[in-house]
Amino acid sequence: MYYWSSARFLLLVLLLGVWSNSGYNGNVSEFPRFSLPKDPVNQRVNRCRLTFERADKRILIQRNGAHGDILMATPFLTALREAMPHAHITWIVEQTQSGAIDAHPCIDELLLWNTPYWKQMLRRGLYPFYLWKAQKLRRLFALRRYDIFISFQPEEWGYLVAEGCGAETRIGVFDTFAQFSRKSDTRNSRRYTRSFTQTDLPAHRTDQYLLPLKALGLALPENKQMSMGFTVTDEGAVRRWLTEQGLGEQPFVIFAPMTTWLSRNWSTQNFAHLGDMLRAEGIPVVLIGSSAEQLEVEAIADQMKYRPLLAAGQFAFREMAALLSHASVLVSGDTGPMHVASAVGTPFVALFGPTPIEGRAPLAGKGRVIHHPLPCAPCDQKVCPLTGDDYMLCMRRITVNEVAEAVREWFYHPENSRTGAASG
Repeated sequence: MYYWSSARFLLLVLLLGVWSNSGYNGNVSEFPRFSLPKDPVNQRVNRCRLTFERADKRILIQRNGAHGDILMATPFLTALREAMPHAHITWIVEQTQSGAIDAHPCIDELLLWNTPYWKQMLRRGLYPFYLWKAQKLRRLFALRRYDIFISFQPEEWGYLVAEGCGAETRIGVFDTFAQFSRKSDTRNSRRYTRSFTQTDLPAHRTDQYLLPLKALGLALPENKQMSMGFTVTDEGAVRRWLTEQGLGEQPFVIFAPMTTWLSRNWSTQNFAHLGDMLRAEGIPVVLIGSSAEQLEVEAIADQMKYRPLLAAGQFAFREMAALLSHASVLVSGDTGPMHVASAVGTPFVALFGPTPIEGRAPLAGKGRVIHHPLPCAPCDQKVCPLTGDDYMLCMRRITVNEVAEAVREWFYHPENSRTGAASG
């Protein structure tokens, strides 16, 4: 009877697993898989020349997403590689966010993750199947024998990765999103040999991500420049598009008008007015955005007297980085393209309102932040909680004329332009 019950239980787990997999309709691998990085065309490759088995140290780093947060962690990655040239570095990244890191010159290997796959099992109550997959992953980690594990989102996947990877040194940087999370850092910090919790964290995300260097006894870098690679294929796709649009080598300005938070968006009317002002001066304007933002970007173009070039939904993330590397200036809110522009050396004019400059604006690179301090800002809220005349006042106070002045400064006189924040 015992054996029959066990067999039925195992059969049920197997059937649930098949049902779970059949309900997943993504085009990406469900189980985490290792992948080699791509070679960048815009940066010098600086990877470990030893095999995984012969490397001095085997390091596993976790920052699944989002694009901007991954890029803000790249100063740490560059400093780690400079200090440990013979270490093998594997980076855990969400498959949908991998474009931010998969051509980085300092990465030796990627572990492509799929968060919806794991969370789907928990939402459906497929706990036996989840535990079976978790044990499979832990066995995979055990075979690789990592020496150091560093997590920039240790509140998540502690059981799967922190305990499963088997590393003697496990470092967690907690609560970088404390205002959005109700999870306790103390519950998961026991999984780490060194935890940096909310009271330890400096204001800026990049400085937070540099903290593991201290735990490893390594010096903090003076240069906090973000970095991102793109491939020769990405560059070729962009050059073909520029030729087709009649730009060639002509200087142009890019607008990235949409953000993931409604509260960070400058008005579409302002972007349209700014675009017409620049176009009247003979400056070509290109509008970019994701496929999901395509309709909103096209609506801005429809409001303009002088038709801009539309690139929303046309490029993958690395291709967008290649396009930004050709631009003279980027205008955006606090969003991913701002970080990409800084990482590829393009001047940016960033419009800040509800989010803190001291925590999110690039610490290095060429650019200018425009903001207007208010008693209610920065609130760091996804949607402005105010109403009436106070609604999104921090963004509405940014005028078209001051943005146009900053763009002209970088477009015509980049060598004399000021990098930093402008307020009024």
